[in-house]
Amino acid sequence: MTATRSDRPDAQLRRPGRAQAMATIATVTVVLAFTALHHGSYSITDRQQLAVLVWAVIGTAAIVGMLPRVRPARALWLPYAALAATAVWIAIGLKWTESDEKTFNEAVRVVGYLGVMTLTWLTVSRENWRRIAPALPAAAVLVCALAMASRFWPALFPADAVAKNLGAKRLNYPFGYWNAMGCWAAMSVTLCLAWAAHARGGVVRALALAAVPICVLVLYCTISRAALGGVILGPAVVIALGRNHWLTAMLTLAAGTLSAAVVMVARRHESLVQGLSTKGAGGVIAALAVACAACAVIAWTAHRLNAGERLRMNPRTGRRAALAGAVVALVLAVIVVPPAARHAWDDFQQTTFVPTPTQSNPDARLTNLSGNRINVWESAWRAAREHPVKGIGAGTFEVWWNRDGENGEFLKDAHSIYLEAWAETGVVGFALMLLFLGGLAWAAWRGRRALGPSGETGIHAGLCGVFAVFLLQAGADWIWESTAVTVLGLVAVGLAGGAGSERLIGAGGTDDAATSASASVAVVLVAVIAIVLQLPGLSSEVNLKASRKAAIAGNYAKAAARATDAIEAMPWGAGGYGQRGLVEEQRDQIQPAITDLNQAIESEPTNWRWWLLSARALVQKGDASGAAQALEMAGEYRVHGRLTD
Repeated sequence: MTATRSDRPDAQLRRPGRAQAMATIATVTVVLAFTALHHGSYSITDRQQLAVLVWAVIGTAAIVGMLPRVRPARALWLPYAALAATAVWIAIGLKWTESDEKTFNEAVRVVGYLGVMTLTWLTVSRENWRRIAPALPAAAVLVCALAMASRFWPALFPADAVAKNLGAKRLNYPFGYWNAMGCWAAMSVTLCLAWAAHARGGVVRALALAAVPICVLVLYCTISRAALGGVILGPAVVIALGRNHWLTAMLTLAAGTLSAAVVMVARRHESLVQGLSTKGAGGVIAALAVACAACAVIAWTAHRLNAGERLRMNPRTGRRAALAGAVVALVLAVIVVPPAARHAWDDFQQTTFVPTPTQSNPDARLTNLSGNRINVWESAWRAAREHPVKGIGAGTFEVWWNRDGENGEFLKDAHSIYLEAWAETGVVGFALMLLFLGGLAWAAWRGRRALGPSGETGIHAGLCGVFAVFLLQAGADWIWESTAVTVLGLVAVGLAGGAGSERLIGAGGTDDAATSASASVAVVLVAVIAIVLQLPGLSSEVNLKASRKAAIAGNYAKAAARATDAIEAMPWGAGGYGQRGLVEEQRDQIQPAITDLNQAIESEPTNWRWWLLSARALVQKGDASGAAQALEMAGEYRVHGRLTD
């Protein structure tokens, strides 16, 4: 008697795997949408709410026996341990940091990212990673489409607070930062090209390639130089690591050409690119529609013609072609790179900081490397040299820069994850960061090897390409603090590494280790600890926002009460004391204000703002000598800017 489909043992495994994949797809989509549409979840409130959500999902799933469902591959334990050790090392840094509040918040940021990794690696295996992966390009393209729509129909979207307050005209919606949006767009292009060349269905391939011009136009409107590098690196990784090398290269060339045509149309309408008006939107939309349609036709035709197989070379011919291409590239590099590199280095070494909003030509920025990066990176390197082992304390580059920077630009970060890790957490933190990132790359490579020669290596290459874009742009900017961008990068490489993991299913089709009490208890315990760690900063920030809002409305009693709640939530933080001091000053309660500001100074003695506010309060008290001393200290910790002009 022939067994029916449902009677087969493999069918019993396939059903729960599909259900788990659908649940994970929904979770990934919700998480990505949440992080992206809340200004990239950059704020403490948004990112810690996300961390609580992720760890709550993990804990709840463990309680009901749904997690862990996967035995993570051995290669995944190195980056996981490195990330956990990073959180511990940052917490140890509370002994010497210049700001307990900032360092604590950085530690719980890492704990939040650890939750993303935990949720990914306890659910993703070689059986389901491919079914989960489509959530990434879908969410990525959706965000890019919304970003571009904010230029075409700005009345439908929130007012651009960044443009209003900073005068910046570069596309930043919904992240609030143009380089983060540019990085997201570069990641989106990488994913789309991987799916266009390797997806199983023609419709999916057509839709994927059709989305490329939208993402490229978004990237152009951000005027992000790092994103330009990312949109070159990501597709290159897909071409190199994917299965359909020549098809991917052909689709990249076709989509790139059509996208460039759209950009040329957009360049004729600078006011639209800069978000100053919608003049020319109709023409750009028409060009975009034509380019998207043409990309769809190209991808569909290539699929119908089975171009991936027809263009595939035998290994020997492929190696010869690759060698010839490498020789040509080397010759061109020898001829072209040195003079271009010298010119770029000269631009990069310009130490005069010129804010980009003053540039009249929106894309002139893409033709040079001038800016303030060299000053910022040199300052970070000085911090690393002066504090090589311990660092200055996680999250405290801002206070270091205020007294060490070469100009008056207000900065919070060193604009490089590598330099900032060394400056803030010393050689120990830097080594742990390299172990984490390098371990993720190694785990992804092991996951690729577990796939064998299957056609899924192309989709896997797209995930690796996304991570490569993240590594590049995180080295040139602070986009790792844009939670949405980091989550996309970590989930992508997590899926790539998870391709080497195995489901915890026994031979009889029943869960064994997945339902063990010890595993569930361990997961629940870790989840509870992680959630508890998020609460002080989250509660403090919520109360601080409420206090500021009440103070603006003139309700000083409520403002003082909420500031007190912030202090009780995080008594080691300076923010609550500083806010209550400001409110008390507005209520003409000068001595309590001075007391609170002194407490803020005790918590963050090198933060010039508290000294300056204290000087103002002391003036109102009539203590001229104390005010002069406080003002002198403020000038010492804010070397550049208004205090010394």
